[in-house]
Order: sequence, then C-alpha cells, then structure tokens
Amino acid sequence: MRILIIDDHADAADSLGELLQALGHEVEVAHTGKGAVERALRFRPHVIFCDLAMPEVDGLSVCQELRRVAELQDAVAVAWTGFTDPDTRRRAEAVGFAHYLVKPTGLPELMELLTRVQRDAG
Repeated sequence: MRILIIDDHADAADSLGELLQALGHEVEVAHTGKGAVERALRFRPHVIFCDLAMPEVDGLSVCQELRRVAELQDAVAVAWTGFTDPDTRRRAEAVGFAHYLVKPTGLPELMELLTRVQRDAG
C-alpha cells in the first residue's frame, strides 16, 4: 500500500516510515501539516497516518481538508497521537479519522490495522 505519514516529530515519523517500508509498503513522510493535502494529491496514499498536535496546521485541520477533496475520499485516515482522552478521540472521529492509534504503537497493533485496511479495501 501507499502510506503517507504526517508528523512534526521527525524521529517518530521517519522510524514509522522505515518500519512500513521494511514491511513492503511505499511510504512518504511529511514533517508538517502545511501542504499535506497537496502532497497527498500527488502521492495518492491508501492510508494516511497523521499526528494531531502539530504547529501551524494541526492534524484535525489536516483531516478536515483531506475529507473535502474528492480524489482523497478513499484514503483511510489514521490519527496517530499521544492524546488518550475521550474528547480528542471524539473530535478525531468527527473530522473523518477512521482509526485512532496512541503512540507509541506496537508492531502487532500496527500490523492488525494494516491487515484490516487491506481486507476492507478488498
């Protein structure tokens, strides 16, 4: 699958990207939410992992923008964050995130999510 990672924490984003590449996925990484929609339009990811707490443009705003673009409607948006509170989860779901993963995410949880996304894509 093509996977886009959007996270201002470069080490976390790059590490996840390397892991996903090792699992056979095509990966691009963006370190800011600014310009993320344009990058997604060029890359056409199947899955987008997006941090919620980023400067300038946060992950909730990024997801709202992604959901407004017809060409990106099929991309599965995954909130990838350190926030564990129910209110943030509700807000993430309300703007269009299909899944919510809390950092640090273990390999079994990550593999289960990607398997589910591939299966659902049919």
